[in-house]
Amino acid sequence: MPASGRALDPCPVNVRNKISALWASTLFVFAYVDLFSFYRSDFRADLETGEVGGFTVNQSFLLGTTAHHVVNDFDGPFTLPRLPRPAADSQPVENPPRTRANRCAR
Repeated sequence: MPASGRALDPCPVNVRNKISALWASTLFVFAYVDLFSFYRSDFRADLETGEVGGFTVNQSFLLGTTAHHVVNDFDGPFTLPRLPRPAADSQPVENPPRTRANRCAR
């Protein structure tokens, strides 16, 4: 048990991870709305006529919406691996002290 007396002490979470998780959850909401709209009878009727929401649904429209979603899907994972770099004049530390800010990092 830690010295503070609490068994579950929260670890600080990086802001980039929080924003990435929020962005991924937003994309999942949009994906589910798009998928479940196919079960609505009025949407299916509009889709069979070839026009949904004022847009003509054809191959170029479907290709454009797919390309739009693919770009956004890779936006979050590509920003996460970019770690901050140390300054050029800083000296490396072999064993940094364990503080509250870095005790959960392994």
